[in-house]
Amino acid sequence: MFQHGADTLLDYASEDLRQRLMGLTDGKGADVVLDPIGGVYAEAALRATAWRGRYLG
Repeated sequence: MFQHGADTLLDYASEDLRQRLMGLTDGKGADVVLDPIGGVYAEAALRATAWRGRYLG
């Protein structure tokens, strides 16, 4: 996977998605969140978006 450009992988089914994203960004949140499916993780992904970040759903 990493040879295709991924810097980090996370298993959102076994760890808190928002906490992990905030940890990876030093508490700033993600600049861009791509969530083409939505569902139960959409709110956590949205809440992990940085100020003035973009949520693409």
